[in-house]
Amino acid sequence: MSNPHPSTSSPGGEDGDHREQPEVGSAARQPLMPDDGYQWNKYGQKHIKNINKTRSYFKCRNKECKAKKRVEWPPADPSNLRILYDGSHHHHPPADSQQLPSVAGNRLQVQRC
Repeated sequence: MSNPHPSTSSPGGEDGDHREQPEVGSAARQPLMPDDGYQWNKYGQKHIKNINKTRSYFKCRNKECKAKKRVEWPPADPSNLRILYDGSHHHHPPADSQQLPSVAGNRLQVQRC
């Protein structure tokens, strides 16, 4: 019997879709970021060994804005977020965003530097 969809064959010759499995590890344990009313660009992430947390770094998408934020969480519990803001926005948030951080299931600790 021939394969009616040869482009969907996996390299092993089996019929069906070949889909990649989600990565297991730190990438699979990313937290759900709460919407704080502004748009952010992520520019880095690293694991901090001495406090056993992962930290992500963000800059405001507005080119003239100097606001930044850091988001920390323990790898074992990505719902336990600590968000640190550095600087202030000198513009209004986009009209389609919410104003208050809210993501169901997250425990937030927000600090302004």
